[in-house]
Amino acid sequence: MVLNKKGEVLVTQRQDLLIWVFPGGGIERGESLEQAAKREVEEETGIKIKIKRLVAVYIVDNFLWKSINFFFLATVIGGSLKRQKGEVLALRWVKEESLGKILPKRHYQRFLDAFSGDKRIGLRVAHRFPFFVSRLPAFVWRRYLGKWLGLARV
Repeated sequence: MVLNKKGEVLVTQRQDLLIWVFPGGGIERGESLEQAAKREVEEETGIKIKIKRLVAVYIVDNFLWKSINFFFLATVIGGSLKRQKGEVLALRWVKEESLGKILPKRHYQRFLDAFSGDKRIGLRVAHRFPFFVSRLPAFVWRRYLGKWLGLARV
């Protein structure tokens, strides 16, 4: 989660699911967690960051696969907003009080964890089925078929 000098939070709209989330992504071979976080934020948004702290570790058991997500709190140190085409539809700085209206519940919980006042590194484990059946066709269309055919928004 990236904060600017006004205290606003940077969010990205994903191209595949059309939802607003915090910037992030995977780690590459040889990278530290902090290096991966800085690289992913810069790739997706054009913003350079300074990491303040690791807020929490989220383990998600999606029935078919498991993921581990490391959530950092960071501040802007440079760069300018520029979305990553093919992955990010839009970028926005959002006031803290508006985040609950646009973020999915699990991402809003991460915001709450960052500002809970507890400076210990949190650990949360979630068990859930990966997709609701009604969302699967839309996901496949946006992520693969529509993108391949050039018909999905990029």
